[in-house]
Amino acid sequence: MKSNIHPNCKSILAKCVCGHDFHFHSALDAESMNIEVCNGCHPFYTGTQKTTNITGRVESFNNRYQNNRQQAIAKTTTTKPIKEKKSRK
Repeated sequence: MKSNIHPNCKSILAKCVCGHDFHFHSALDAESMNIEVCNGCHPFYTGTQKTTNITGRVESFNNRYQNNRQQAIAKTTTTKPIKEKKSRK
């Protein structure tokens, strides 16, 4: 390996807004850094993550699309009686 091409890796203190502190290794030139979300307050790790019912949304979209399509077909299939033109003599 070549010498003097790799960055110096050192331990940095990360401070979360929830109050959780932990150390990690980085090439950052700082003693500490502030973060907004960590494994102590992220919803996925705490078990408070909410899921949405996507199938209900898809079904409602398909029903709405199907109703609009049927109405459009009904409009095009209904015909108005053709008026006979009066001939001029």
